[in-house]
Amino acid sequence: GIFDAEDPYFALGAAVTPEMQLAPSVRHLQVLGMDPERMVRVLPGRLHEPFASSEDRDPLIYALSMSACKDSADVMACFGLNTTDIELIPAQTEGADLAWIGP
Repeated sequence: GIFDAEDPYFALGAAVTPEMQLAPSVRHLQVLGMDPERMVRVLPGRLHEPFASSEDRDPLIYALSMSACKDSADVMACFGLNTTDIELIPAQTEGADLAWIGP
């Protein structure tokens, strides 16, 4: 798959950048399960600034340590989300289970 690349974070950026370019209202993307020791958050950064150089318009990708979450049975709660009513839906084409949390 795409995330078997030498640099999976680069591959993640390549996968989500086109979608984020089409959706300026998306303020962040959180990824679970990409790395068992880290939670990954993608922010648009300067992606939608028309006068920024192309190098400066890449999304920002943060891989945060999950050491503070080791005691929690609910990994998604480590993102500060209320996950009591969340329903993950299988997305076979993406090879993942997805949930929409937002307006």
